[in-house]
Amino acid sequence: MLVVAAPAVASGISTPQAKQASRQAAQAVGKQTHASSVKVTSCSRISGGKAVCHAEAHYTSGAKRCTFDVTVTQARSKSQPLRTAPSNFICY
Repeated sequence: MLVVAAPAVASGISTPQAKQASRQAAQAVGKQTHASSVKVTSCSRISGGKAVCHAEAHYTSGAKRCTFDVTVTQARSKSQPLRTAPSNFICY
């Protein structure tokens, strides 16, 4: 019988998990800043328990587009949701 070990990624944050958590955080940013639309453009894992996603918000007046990062970190307990922290806002 051949037994294959699960990949090491399983113990950390997967890219789809990070994207889902950052999508919720980006939507909250969009709601607070009255954005007309918000989307997560990409995500990458920095370590097993941390990922950074890039997002952008579009506006109908004032700055037309703002880009920002969403850092996603694993909670101390698996039963808690992932933690998110938006940062590095740049508006054009």
